[in-house]
Amino acid sequence: MKEKRRVRALKMELALAESERQTEHLLAAQQEVYERVAHDERLTSLLRLRKAGVPFGEALARIDAETRFPARPVRPGPEGGG
Repeated sequence: MKEKRRVRALKMELALAESERQTEHLLAAQQEVYERVAHDERLTSLLRLRKAGVPFGEALARIDAETRFPARPVRPGPEGGG
């Protein structure tokens, strides 16, 4: 009887240790994602646009257009016309 309890306790201890290891791994992965997201200008822009009342799809389209095709500086044309 004592042996069964001991085996059960060891199994429980092993399961707990494995669970703790998995939890630590998940927390580290979550922190990594958080750090990447915290510095993503697109998400900051999305938040700003949503707070301004822009619908989600439109906000994404604007951000996509800005990031894929950023505004280029306008070059002055020839003064003489040609």
